[in-house]
Amino acid sequence: MDEQSLKKRYLAKLLSNIISAFVNMAIVVIVPKALGPMSYGLFMYLQNFFNQMMGFLDIGTSSAFFVKLSANNSRKSLFVFYFIYILGIFIFSILFIYLLNSSNLNEYLMPNVPKNFILIGFLFSFLVWLSQVFIKISDAYAITISVEFIKIVHKILILLLLVFFVYKFAFDLKLYYLYNFIFYISFIFILALFFYKIKIFKDIHGLNLQEFRKIFKEFYLFCNPLFFYTIVVIFATIFDIWLLQKVSGSIQSGFYGLVYGLVSIALVFTSSMTQIIIREFSKEYAIKNYERLRYLIVMYVPMLYSIAAFFSIFVSFHSGAIIDIFVNDDFKDAWFALSLMAFYPLHQTYGQIIGGYCHASLQTKLNRNIALFFMPIGSIISVITIYFLNLGATGLAIKVVLIQVISTNVMLFFATKDLNIKILFFIRHQVYSLLFFALFGILSKYVAIFDNIVINFIICGIFYVGLCIIGSLMFPQVFALKSEDMEVYLKKALGFIYKK
Repeated sequence: MDEQSLKKRYLAKLLSNIISAFVNMAIVVIVPKALGPMSYGLFMYLQNFFNQMMGFLDIGTSSAFFVKLSANNSRKSLFVFYFIYILGIFIFSILFIYLLNSSNLNEYLMPNVPKNFILIGFLFSFLVWLSQVFIKISDAYAITISVEFIKIVHKILILLLLVFFVYKFAFDLKLYYLYNFIFYISFIFILALFFYKIKIFKDIHGLNLQEFRKIFKEFYLFCNPLFFYTIVVIFATIFDIWLLQKVSGSIQSGFYGLVYGLVSIALVFTSSMTQIIIREFSKEYAIKNYERLRYLIVMYVPMLYSIAAFFSIFVSFHSGAIIDIFVNDDFKDAWFALSLMAFYPLHQTYGQIIGGYCHASLQTKLNRNIALFFMPIGSIISVITIYFLNLGATGLAIKVVLIQVISTNVMLFFATKDLNIKILFFIRHQVYSLLFFALFGILSKYVAIFDNIVINFIICGIFYVGLCIIGSLMFPQVFALKSEDMEVYLKKALGFIYKK
């Protein structure tokens, strides 16, 4: 019964992720075009900066809250403790922003940012973070299905509101922030009402000093091991976006925000599956079933890499058309950054799965040490590409993809060594599967023979998909499958079509 419940929760998450991907795609298409690169870049800089600030203030406490509440749903004192913590970081943040606006720090930390947007930018990121805390509460009480349904309905309705705002008003950055406030405040309010209705908040009482100290110690022991790692990661990330904003300005920040948003959509097709695999890692490692662990790594890592490559290669080779069709001429110079950033999902998928194995096998220190080693190297590359070479969004894309490729393969080296698997298999697969899809990506450009860019894009897409299907049937090893596996899947597909 519990296993069925987990499957249902996964399917709810998957459906919600797919719908969220389409909603996010619509937002990426609508908002940059409506705001323009300058305003959109300002929004992305503030969002990235304050999201990292919230990550620093969270420092793993929301995960601790989730784990401890999941372990014992009757510990209502956790709600009081964490509400105090939330209130504390909110007050601290307001004081920090007041200090920022009343000193010269504003000029250094917020280059080219008007003062009146700093507080608004923080409130937006705070609401995003708070909504994630509420989702963690729903997962802790295993009411994911109901909450995911609320998320789906709410996102669709709020997308309609965005369309109304864009086409009925003089849409600008202030109105976009107003839209986001309506989005997150209404979502948090609906979840709070739902939690109250099902009596999650029932029997919440005050904390005495002894209880407070006990819970504080629990949270400290949970969060302390990754404290330094979290700080380094957050500051390295802030440094990248700060350097881009300082050296290249809001327009380049807007370009980077756009391309990052576009390529992140491709991750929805692999991220849901990675969660299942990571869960399998934990289960099999607990019983020391190394044969099964080896099978999972060899089977699913190449498969998900190829799925990501299928989307990424097409986006890379048709980046100019994607921007022309879905955005506008204001962002046309972002095409090269998009063509490079399109490769990010490939090794991000690797990183999710191999990182999941490291966590499942309790090798979090390895994960941490690899990240700490590459963070300063990444910052140096950012300085070279953004400051010295003045490549703007393209420079940051180069850094992100390069570090992702190298660091995940280093992580892969240790994981394969631990499981006694030859790493050469994965390296070869990365190369030939990339060349496999790149060949079809190049060929797909030659069918763009019409005057209409939309028709060309559709024809290129159909031709690319057709080539990939034929190629996959001829070379199933691209997806880590055998010929007999492809025959089985093909028969199932034909049988489904025939029944229809």
